[in-house]
Formats: sequence, C-alpha cells, structure tokens
Amino acid sequence: MKLNKKALFKILMITGCFLACFKSIVAASSASYLVASEAASSYDYEIALENYLNIIEKKTANEKIYQESLLYAVITNQLSLAKELAEALDSSQVVAPTAGLFLFADAIHLNKFDKAQRVLLKYRASFPNILTTLLTGWTSFLNGDTSSGKNNFSSLGDEKVISAIGSYHLA
Repeated sequence: MKLNKKALFKILMITGCFLACFKSIVAASSASYLVASEAASSYDYEIALENYLNIIEKKTANEKIYQESLLYAVITNQLSLAKELAEALDSSQVVAPTAGLFLFADAIHLNKFDKAQRVLLKYRASFPNILTTLLTGWTSFLNGDTSSGKNNFSSLGDEKVISAIGSYHLA
C-alpha cells in the first residue's frame, strides 16, 4: 500500500489546526476538573461547583459534570441553579436519577402533583422499586386518589421488612 503524502499532510494539518484551536479550552477544562475534584474531596463544595460550572460554560461538560454540579448546587443550597441543571439533564437524552429526584421534589414543592407523577413515570427504571412505589403512593394521596395510594403501599410485597414499610405508610 502506497502512502499518499498529500492526503497525510492534509490530515495532519487539519488535526493540528483543530488541536491548536481547542487546546486552551481542553486544558482549562482539565484544570477546572482537577480543582473541582480536589475541592470535593476536601468537602469544599462551593469551589467544586464553581469549577464544574466553568467546564459547563466552556461547553466541554459531560453527564457526570452536570450530575456532580447538580449535587453540589443542592448541597450549597443554590436551588435555582440546581433546577436549571436538573432541567438541562432532563432535556438531554440521558436519564439521570439525580435530576429526576430533584425535579420530582420540586414538583411536589410547587404542588404540581400531576407533573410529579410524570417525572416518576419517566425515571421509574432508574429508581429503586421501593422508592418508586412509595413516591407514587404518596403522590396519589396528594393528588386525591387515596385508593391508588393504598394499592401502591399494599403492593410492596410479602417480605416482612418491606411489607412493614408499606403498612407504616398505610397508617
């Protein structure tokens, strides 16, 4: 196989230009990630959040960065920011349980019980079954459907511990 020098030169030039253009963004994102990781391991969640937000701002963030940012926004009581991050995750193709749980809690807080049920339905597979069953039961009660709520709590099974949890919520 003969190597085409012109094609190879063209590929190297395009790659070089691409790397030169985005090198500073990638380097800055890497530094922000390193600072955020170190800050989080030292329980300095505000600094961790600030650096993760820098990565998001540069459009180099992935799902993990968004989820970590959401978690740290909640921990640092920046709930409006947490809502923005949860909605961004929710609108992406990713099903992130942290976003679903936050959006569920927000809907309950706003007395939007139908929306809370829709969120539960969307994230059902990513939550433990017992959590989904309990949240669905309580959401049904809040929405005025007591029989559906009771059925959810009763459906928790025959295992003693889980059945006891269902009975507790029925009381």
